[in-house]
This record gives sequence, structure tokens and C-alpha cells, in this order.
Amino acid sequence: MEKHLDLLLSYIDELRKELEDYQTCQVFFFIGKIFQKKLRLEKKEQATQIRMLRKEMAKMDSHLSHLKAKKISNEEDNEKKEQILKTEKEESQSEERINSKRIKRIQKDDNNEKKENIFTSNFYPSSTFDLELFHS
Repeated sequence: MEKHLDLLLSYIDELRKELEDYQTCQVFFFIGKIFQKKLRLEKKEQATQIRMLRKEMAKMDSHLSHLKAKKISNEEDNEKKEQILKTEKEESQSEERINSKRIKRIQKDDNNEKKENIFTSNFYPSSTFDLELFHS
């Protein structure tokens, strides 16, 4: 009987060890489940953060596209303004040349007129007194 009792005690000890092992396994299993849930939550948070970052990137891309379009528009406006200024400058220079030619022509006409006046005043008296002298 003692042998049976020893066998029973040893069997109980083995069952206790198995129970402890089982409980330890359950604890580890539970810890594993907790880590798994934590990882899922972290993964969800990361996915949410990634979505938010993608949205931000899309906004920045849109803003960048808008700025590029604005820059191109400004460059085109500047080119138009430069072209207008160039055209105005050319027109102004053309007007200056025309005015300069007019002034030269007027001066030439004035000089010719002065020469004519000098010529005619020498041959034709201008006053009545001069006429009397001329006729005498």
C-alpha cells in the first residue's frame, strides 16, 4: 500500500507540475494575446498616421503645384511686362528720332530762311528811307 501511496503522491506531484506548467502556459498565452492586441493597436495607429501623412503630402503636393503655376504665371507676366517696356522704349526712341529729325529740319529751314533774308535784305531795301536812297 505504501507503494501505491508513493505512486499516488508522485502522480499528484506530476499533476501539480503539469498544472503549474499549464497555468504558466496560460499566463504566457495571455501575455502573448496582450502583445498581439498591442501590436494590432500600434499597427492601426501607424496606419492612421500613414493615412494622415499621405493626406498632408497630398495637400503639400497641391500647394506646391499651385505655387509652381503661380510662378509660371508670374514669369509670363514679367515677360509680358518686359516686352511692353521694350516696345515702349523702342517707340520712345523712335519718337525721339522723329522729333530730332523734325528739329534738324526746322533748324535747317530757319537757317535757309535767314540766308534768304540776308540775301534779300542786301538787294532789296526794307524801309522807305532805304528806298529813297536806293532811287536817288
